[in-house]
Amino acid sequence: MRALLCVAILLAPPSALAQRFQAPSGPLGAGLSLAPQQTGRVYAEMSARINRNDIQRGSAFPLVFGGGYKPIAPLELQVQLPVGISIAPSGPNFNDPELSIEGGGGVALGNLQLLVHALLGNETIRLKAGLSVAYGPWTTDDEGKPGYKALRHSRLTRLEDEALWLSETVALNTPVRLEYNPIKHLLLSGDAALGFYFPTDGDENAVTVAFAPGASFVSKYIDLGGRFPTLIALAGPTLEADDRAQVAFEPYVRANLGKAFLNARWTIYLDDPLGFAFDQGGVWALHFGGGAGF
Repeated sequence: MRALLCVAILLAPPSALAQRFQAPSGPLGAGLSLAPQQTGRVYAEMSARINRNDIQRGSAFPLVFGGGYKPIAPLELQVQLPVGISIAPSGPNFNDPELSIEGGGGVALGNLQLLVHALLGNETIRLKAGLSVAYGPWTTDDEGKPGYKALRHSRLTRLEDEALWLSETVALNTPVRLEYNPIKHLLLSGDAALGFYFPTDGDENAVTVAFAPGASFVSKYIDLGGRFPTLIALAGPTLEADDRAQVAFEPYVRANLGKAFLNARWTIYLDDPLGFAFDQGGVWALHFGGGAGF
């Protein structure tokens, strides 16, 4: 009986008070509404990871462009195209040839990602669950080329959506987002995805699980909250030997402008191999984006 009640709640039509997903960014669902009159959305987000002092990781400024189309109210077809942009590190201690970018930097298209989502919910609980495939036949796994290094640096900046940045790899993911409003102005949320990665150059396959619990204050005009993105490598290669987990804290703010939105996020890596963010060699990144539904 309880299971039937939960299904009934999810299938109930959305109210006029809470039809939009209250996600922190376009890739996670900002701009998407349960309202049957919405037909689509567009968004873009730029990230920035600045090289500090003589840290041996280059600076990166990846871009993600995306959009969605709803052929029917409970279904969204989504597409994302990433662009990796990076600048070579410099300094007296720079000696990492794998992370360097000869010639001063690189620009490269990442993996084109196609997603399909089922959308369910009402004013109290909303669910977005789907399947995605990402691949870029134009990417290269040649470490001597700027294109490879641009995508590698971008991956360190946006590790949560690493399917966009892995060269010569077919990536299958199962993204899920759950939102729950127990009381007015409070949002409890969770993002999760199981990832399967199949390199086309014969390298080892990989399996990952990502999840990000969060909470936020939400209102008609502004959302303010935080989340804990976590990535765990279940099988295959890792960022660092014997370290299969990466945890970050991510405060964010989102301005709601009618059907449009603006968002800002700050990813602070907390543990090895990319943290602590403010230690020598640590990584943190800023993200700025916006979009609109139509």
